[in-house]
Amino acid sequence: YAAEVEGETYECGVVEVPENYAAPDGRTLELVYIRLFSPAESPAADPLLYLSGGPGGSAVREAVAPNLYANMQFIRESRDVVFYDQRGTGLTAPLNCGPVQAAIGASIELSPELAEDIQTLEDDNNVKTQLFNVAVCAQIYTKIGVDLAQYNSIASIKDITSLMDALEYGQFNLYGTSYGTKLSQVALREIPDRVRSAVIDGTSPVSQPQMANAGIENNEQYVRIFAQCAADPACNEAYPNLPERFTALLNQIQANPIVLEDPIIPAGTLTKVFGSDPIDQIDISFFQQLITYNGNVSYHGLGEAISIVDQTPRLILALEEGDMEYVRVLFGNIPALPGGAAEVPQEVPDESAIIPDNDYIAPTIETLLAEAQQVPAVASPSSPEQQWVALAVNDLATRLQSGEEQTEVIRDMIELAILPAKGRDPQLLIDYANEYLPEELAAQANALVEAMTPADVRATMWHLDEVAEAMRIQSELVPGYHEEVTWAVNCAEDVTLRPADVIDEVTAAATYPQLADFGRETYEFFETACGFFPETIIPISFIEPVVSNIPVLLIQGDLDTSTPPYQARTVESYLTNATYVPFNTEGHVVAAQTATCPGTIAAQFLNDSTADLDTSCTEEYVINFELP
Repeated sequence: YAAEVEGETYECGVVEVPENYAAPDGRTLELVYIRLFSPAESPAADPLLYLSGGPGGSAVREAVAPNLYANMQFIRESRDVVFYDQRGTGLTAPLNCGPVQAAIGASIELSPELAEDIQTLEDDNNVKTQLFNVAVCAQIYTKIGVDLAQYNSIASIKDITSLMDALEYGQFNLYGTSYGTKLSQVALREIPDRVRSAVIDGTSPVSQPQMANAGIENNEQYVRIFAQCAADPACNEAYPNLPERFTALLNQIQANPIVLEDPIIPAGTLTKVFGSDPIDQIDISFFQQLITYNGNVSYHGLGEAISIVDQTPRLILALEEGDMEYVRVLFGNIPALPGGAAEVPQEVPDESAIIPDNDYIAPTIETLLAEAQQVPAVASPSSPEQQWVALAVNDLATRLQSGEEQTEVIRDMIELAILPAKGRDPQLLIDYANEYLPEELAAQANALVEAMTPADVRATMWHLDEVAEAMRIQSELVPGYHEEVTWAVNCAEDVTLRPADVIDEVTAAATYPQLADFGRETYEFFETACGFFPETIIPISFIEPVVSNIPVLLIQGDLDTSTPPYQARTVESYLTNATYVPFNTEGHVVAAQTATCPGTIAAQFLNDSTADLDTSCTEEYVINFELP
């Protein structure tokens, strides 16, 4: 942003904290933060601290996301706004599983003792494969000295206190999104004397089994669409009794899917969810995918409805009546992807191309060669960190191109990519160079390290984490998001505190259990994966509801499929000083979906939580249901 000038309108910094607060002389972490200074002549003494979601998301990366940044400006008018990367995320001692995910075969060779233990997790099924990767990653990080038992909400609360102390703030306000709302609740309970107020957007209750809910909570979007239709006189008249009719339709297609003699070819934005394969029948999976499509695309924030929330009641009527022409026309009118259909270039065979030995290491080979092409262009003589990364990456590429055993090269690349998780000691770079680089290159690399400042060493590690991030199989994950933190936190605070019976309970209680994405078998795989993490140190009392009289504003997207409205209402019921503001057309994390309105409401609340809020801007967020 052109208006932002480092040192004038904002600052970046780090605060060192112990990985284990019970062992302060042990391994340390650097919390990376950005502080946006308020332009006010006399800013409020209590800043806003933004807590990102996931768990595993990077607040520092989210700080520049257009909608979120725009919303924060209203708050910034009267107080500083601070973003920081929670432990293990973003730039804070990142636990990046990219190297493990992209080269799982080589990873097993790196720790051969794991092979037999994790064999039960290896399967072609995507969920099981994902857990297999997570389990191996946990063992790799444990092997290099990371104490995964310290990556949880309780430790993060201590980090928050350390950060705010270092920045010389007393009380502060919180803005939590998704998992950040859970962390905010823990702060209300653990450090009530420091929290002046909190805004939570896309609320995840401490007391709810989030991993079990993940398989069924998305069906709540239909509950909310039908409730909004019932509240709209015209929609209710056109489509009465939608909940009962939808249940009957689901039961019908579950028993006898509607077979399409002339399949529907997904087009435009639909391909992001349905793929490009023809839809040859309407079954349960059709409505599961429709939830994803309607839930992941901003309705109001992009200025036009590119979901089909508006048409959902009409779609149900068409399927009841066998009107497949309506379905075909509806899906044919889905907006095209931005820029239209891209022409697919014809691949020209490259006789000199390196052929991967196996599918496991193929993505990593592609990543390594791509990184080797990029780094020389940015390796400025005045940038020792870029020069060091260029030396290391280019050496790996040279070894690969010379015909060296691919697994050996990839194994060394993994060692390079996990350096950031080991710390910020320059000796780590020297040790890597001495062990893995040829003598002449090692001498060059070590000379660069000798000339580095602590900031240069830190930047080197950040560059290496970008290499590790590029190795991820799940390339759709946002930059700075580290999945190992997701599992470390959820295993400690959720899965290990709740038996597998919980998945049966939440499925049975669901409005539309037919739409469950997974059941007990998958939850038991979660339990198996969590067995590769350290035993939880979180007490069972952690999952009790948070009771507080601190002012809390709950901003909630009514179509949220990740943290549905009922979860926010559950949290609200235990807060004696809470205000609930719904956005009828929005999904998960309203402040990230649409600019202005959530920010103006939050700013009012933070300035005076006792005043009546002007929420009139939310009236613009209305579903315009299509009528027959």
